[in-house]
Amino acid sequence: MTVVDSTLLATTTRIWEWGYPSWYSWALFSTTTEALRVRNSTVTLVNSWLQGADRITVNSLTFPRWDRRPAAVIESGLLQIGPYTILSGGTGAGIQTGAFVHQTPGVGQVVRDPRTTLLSSGFQYPTQGQWLHATFHDWIVAGEPYRVGVAGPPNGFALLASGSAAITPLPTSLGLLAIDPTSLQMIGASTLDAANGHHEWNFVCPTNVPNGHVFAFQAAVIGPTGAVSLTLPSPFTVGWQHGRMP
Repeated sequence: MTVVDSTLLATTTRIWEWGYPSWYSWALFSTTTEALRVRNSTVTLVNSWLQGADRITVNSLTFPRWDRRPAAVIESGLLQIGPYTILSGGTGAGIQTGAFVHQTPGVGQVVRDPRTTLLSSGFQYPTQGQWLHATFHDWIVAGEPYRVGVAGPPNGFALLASGSAAITPLPTSLGLLAIDPTSLQMIGASTLDAANGHHEWNFVCPTNVPNGHVFAFQAAVIGPTGAVSLTLPSPFTVGWQHGRMP
């Protein structure tokens, strides 16, 4: 995936370079690749997994070899590695490459939440540490159970809300509100884990929720010092109830 001149928020998503050439299809592969390339864009990952390509060798004597690649390449722009996200560089010959690289050092920026995991035994690149509070959820289907999680300040408090997604996020003193204020409903409140700031709610989606309508989850989180902010949102649509014809 290459993101160009855009803003992308990916939650509960897996992006990986996949494909292993057989003796009959090796000619279809000209190279391996990273899972994500950021070009003049802002990309935020929450509760997701990026995996770069492993080294592929069909026959080292007669056919080409495609080398391992990192999970992400930042040409320019900003990559925010949010909570519970894994970046895994590809492996080859027992060596794992770096989780991410700056194509041109000094151009582009990486912000990393301390609740992330970088699987790498290779290169180390500069990052800026920052707690990125976020909301994320399971795939939602009418009539079925699902979970909504919040990653907030450790030993803090969270107020979870849902409603119609705002076409344009509304700037507030607490951050960008991604829910239309006229449809906002509080659906949960809880303390956050003292170690990692996590809490998870279990819900069942009603069967009469409209399909194709864009909703969003978002939470207001309160830190131990009393600081209040809005999490990154988690937009969604509801899948058709099983056995129901569109």
